[in-house]
Amino acid sequence: MNREFNKNITQCIRFLDKYNLLFQAGCITSLSASSEFKRNARKSTSYKRLYDTGAKYQDFNFMLVDKSFFQFSRTKVTSKRTGEENFDLRFVYYPNPYKFVEYQENKIAVEHMYENNEITLEEYQQFLSEEFFTSDIPLIRYDLSKDQYCENYHPTAHFHIGFHAENRWPVKRELTPMAFMLKILMHYYIKWWKDLGDCGKDENLLTKIYTEELKKCLLLDNEYFSNLEEKRLYFS
Repeated sequence: MNREFNKNITQCIRFLDKYNLLFQAGCITSLSASSEFKRNARKSTSYKRLYDTGAKYQDFNFMLVDKSFFQFSRTKVTSKRTGEENFDLRFVYYPNPYKFVEYQENKIAVEHMYENNEITLEEYQQFLSEEFFTSDIPLIRYDLSKDQYCENYHPTAHFHIGFHAENRWPVKRELTPMAFMLKILMHYYIKWWKDLGDCGKDENLLTKIYTEELKKCLLLDNEYFSNLEEKRLYFS
């Protein structure tokens, strides 16, 4: 299964490269993030700081041309309840929080002003911490853990939307990295999706690729997605 998981990550990278969306490939297997990133993920109250750490230490499987990046992890765990071995999944999309081109251009200008003593260190640091920050697109995370399942409070599979960690939107499927990535591209890169995928007659090539990938994503059985959850709103 690990082999198939890693193969799917490589498929994502090849797809992005084919359609000119890939800026940089990183880890081509299940990602184990740096200790610095893990520390920030647990303790940081700033999304900018977490993003900057991931970019600095290259804690990603790949980065898009807009400098957003993705992480995919598959971890073997032993169930505390049954003693069986399962796999936890963690897929995350980290959108670039900066207006990147403007930020880079102005950063060079401000660095020049600081080096020439035209602004103070405090003014320079204020620019780096505040200027050109945007939060238009939220962080999106997909988690799957059978051992943590609780019918009322902790769905087996779920999305976290935004930096707030306690919101869990139930998902009834075990997603692949490719399916998660295509879901993100369809929603947050819609102009690219339409321009590249539309092929007339109300058909879209990328939508076909996406729906074919979803067929590989197995539905959770009743043991991990109850009849009660079926009565609620969820992602199918």
